[in-house]
Amino acid sequence: MQETLSHAASQKRIISYLRRLGNTPPNVLLLEGGSREQREELGLFWAALLNCSSGDPCGDCPTCRQIGRESYRDLYVFRGQEDSIKVDDVRPLRQVLADKPYEAYRVVLFSEAQELTVPAANALLKSLEEPLSGNVFVLLAPQRHLLLSTLVSRSYPFTLSQAGMQTGPEEESEVVPWLESLLRFWQSGTGLFEHTGQKKAVDRHLLGRILLAMERELHRAYLGEDGGPLAAYLRRHLAPLYWARLDMALAKAEEIVRHQVNPALILEWLALTVWRWLREQPARDCQ
Repeated sequence: MQETLSHAASQKRIISYLRRLGNTPPNVLLLEGGSREQREELGLFWAALLNCSSGDPCGDCPTCRQIGRESYRDLYVFRGQEDSIKVDDVRPLRQVLADKPYEAYRVVLFSEAQELTVPAANALLKSLEEPLSGNVFVLLAPQRHLLLSTLVSRSYPFTLSQAGMQTGPEEESEVVPWLESLLRFWQSGTGLFEHTGQKKAVDRHLLGRILLAMERELHRAYLGEDGGPLAAYLRRHLAPLYWARLDMALAKAEEIVRHQVNPALILEWLALTVWRWLREQPARDCQ
């Protein structure tokens, strides 16, 4: 099933773990980290691993091909990148899950599971707490702390590697200009609010991608790796003491997004927080 793993090719460690779990699959698998494409492809790989008659995804049988197209009758995919996953989306599953799967396993996959509303997550919990044989769930999210703790506690988690997470065309066109605006603001105190002040300039989905890109650059700064201008700026201008604070601020921003706060206000708060740190820290030797 290699053609469905083009984005997840660098996640060989996770693939090996999933293969080991294939004979005794956990009721709930949680995949965090990596990119959205990597998480989704690994989720589909898991569905094929559990249902392909060869015992390992072959990529050629009708089952593997249908799963790759998301047309397999025992596969249910819910995506949260466009909108919240609401309770009305989850409720119909109750009747479906009460029946036996057509083949080996029925796989219910939630991409961007952090977009499950609280009522939807609570409705899903009832199925997780009373699992019927043949039903397995997959939760995909950038970080587990974005999910309700009750969901995480019932999950078997894996964290994807940061390897291979280059910036894609969509991120180049939408995210990079915002990162550049943040850098200009931290350097000069200007140039950001003109953008955030525009109506619907940034929605919560774009903000989520901006925060994820910032986390990647912060991770590269920690490791001293080559990254984008943001990673280089953090290494040169922000004392390492503040890197952990920035990590916590990013996590807080991601949590606030779940509470329907205006995304532009969240970005402004984050920008001002870092701007203040840059001016309160001791002078750094910028080499």
